[in-house]
Amino acid sequence: MNAIALKYGGILFVGQLIFFFLLRAVGMTDNTVLILISAVFQLIIVYFAIRAYRLSGKSQVGNYLSGVMMGMYVIFTGALAFVIFINLYLNIDPSYSNALEDNAIEGNLPENKEDIQGFMNPLNMSAVLFGSAIVVGLIGSYILTRIIDMNLAHNNTNVNAGEQ
Repeated sequence: MNAIALKYGGILFVGQLIFFFLLRAVGMTDNTVLILISAVFQLIIVYFAIRAYRLSGKSQVGNYLSGVMMGMYVIFTGALAFVIFINLYLNIDPSYSNALEDNAIEGNLPENKEDIQGFMNPLNMSAVLFGSAIVVGLIGSYILTRIIDMNLAHNNTNVNAGEQ
């Protein structure tokens, strides 16, 4: 389980870095775009991680907890590495942090401009990004585990042959 999770967590981290720098190059890295693209990418990686885990024979089809734990382990490792990077990046490049703050103010998120300025710091922005990754990972892992198990059972693969 650890090797699979670390492999796909690493892929998740590298993929999010590539997306971040591509979006940063074209100027589309506001919080909403980054979170949405990260969520979709996370679900794709979690799907392949859970599927690889199920096909490895180390997990039994129908044991949803093991599939969800695999997905969460992947999300935790990949998202934690990415959040550490984002936190460092926001501290190194305050102009990007200020641009995100200005986007939030222009989007009329708070009623009072001072409310957002106190909240929008690198640590809080990183925490929101990590929290959204955990929520997407938890819900997505459960749904994807169910889908993968249903497909494996339907295809009549001999995934659990070693346990008979």
